[in-house]
Amino acid sequence: MTAQGLGEDLVPAQLSADGRWWWDGQQWINAESADGLWHWDGAEWWTTVPLDHEDPAQLSSSLDLMADERYLQAGAVLARRRREWRTHEHLAGAVDEAHFMLQRLDAVEARLGVIDGQLGAGGPSVFGWLSGAAGERKQLRAERDQLQAKLRSVLIEVGEGAKLPTTKEADEILTSAGRLRGRAIAMSSAIAAVMAAKHDHDDRLAAAEAALQRAEDARLQAIREAEEEIERAGSARREAIDVAREQLAAASIGEAGAPITSFDQLKLSEYWLETPDGRGPAEGARVLVDAAPALWSAQRPLLSRLLEVDSGGARAFHQAESNGRPDLFLLVLTDLVRSIVPCSPGEEDAARHFAREVKTVSDRLLARRPKLDARLAAIRAELQARMTDHSGIERAQARLAAAKADKGLLAAVRIARERIEETRADDSGLRQAQEHVRELIDEIGKRPEPLLAVSGSEERGSHESRGNPGPPPGDGSR
Repeated sequence: MTAQGLGEDLVPAQLSADGRWWWDGQQWINAESADGLWHWDGAEWWTTVPLDHEDPAQLSSSLDLMADERYLQAGAVLARRRREWRTHEHLAGAVDEAHFMLQRLDAVEARLGVIDGQLGAGGPSVFGWLSGAAGERKQLRAERDQLQAKLRSVLIEVGEGAKLPTTKEADEILTSAGRLRGRAIAMSSAIAAVMAAKHDHDDRLAAAEAALQRAEDARLQAIREAEEEIERAGSARREAIDVAREQLAAASIGEAGAPITSFDQLKLSEYWLETPDGRGPAEGARVLVDAAPALWSAQRPLLSRLLEVDSGGARAFHQAESNGRPDLFLLVLTDLVRSIVPCSPGEEDAARHFAREVKTVSDRLLARRPKLDARLAAIRAELQARMTDHSGIERAQARLAAAKADKGLLAAVRIARERIEETRADDSGLRQAQEHVRELIDEIGKRPEPLLAVSGSEERGSHESRGNPGPPPGDGSR
């Protein structure tokens, strides 16, 4: 039977179990690019890293992570086969540590496999034993997680620190890891160059903007000084007006003044008279002291109103008047308030004394009224004059107009703005650095040439001339 009859032409192209090799019908070919970034799946090249220009920093980080994974793989190989290569002194401790941790991890995984199998086949009759096994499994899983977390950093240290040659299997991984790391470093350097160019451009732009700021500040300073002069003139005018208003308020708005005398709830000061029903001016105030019937006869309309609003002391007055009792009361009269206050037995003299003091203060205040009115009129006239005087503000406004129209200051601002536009347009260094980043990304993202399967006739001819090298040692196929 011929070779074709045996089905040699029917042997399909296939990947090795680990995906690193591809059988093209004649021999095993590397299914990874030299840097380990691209992978051949039998039909096309693919990569797990997004190769675009959107985020170069993310690409650099992804390349670094891929390099770490490769160093991790190589570190695991070197730690397990530590006697097969010359370990440098600076790595000996890390290699030994990784070796023993890997051995312990293998033992933990093996024990977990046994326990998982036993727990899966357990029944109610072995419940107590299974409870202990479940607890052991939990402890082993926790130990496994701790070992894996610690192993990662140690194995990466071993892989990255190892110097070629080591072992063939590890050296292949280390070579691709080094290329990935080199690409990551090149990308990081290019990104750093972009940042440096950007900073340089930004610095030059900032210097131009600072020059513009100084020119604008000089013009604004001249304008500001004129505006401040306007403000000072306005403030002086307002202050003069406020002083006149304060003087008018001080002359118009009264204060209680020093206390003079009091009776029961009544309090007399220099200017005010406090009563149970409110406060009134002492000027023009009167206090009538008499028995209830006599007061009712003399001040019936007023007292009727006080009774209607239930003024303080009104009920006591009503009872005394309606019963004809000669109880003594004080009727307090001011421009703003009326009040009636009962006089307790034995307090008649004090009540009459209080009434006399009120009359004395009232007469004094009435006597000063013409002079006070004249003073108020003078203050109001001064206030009106200050409110209509705008001369200081008008002078300052003229200076502001001159500052805004200053040609020298305007020219300095215009020149500085032109310099900023020139600097913004001159970004060649930044664009060159950015272009270098794009070129690196394009280079990294260049897809390898497709791998081609060998036909049956080509395979037979090749077998005759070269022989079939077979799959990689220790590798299966899927």
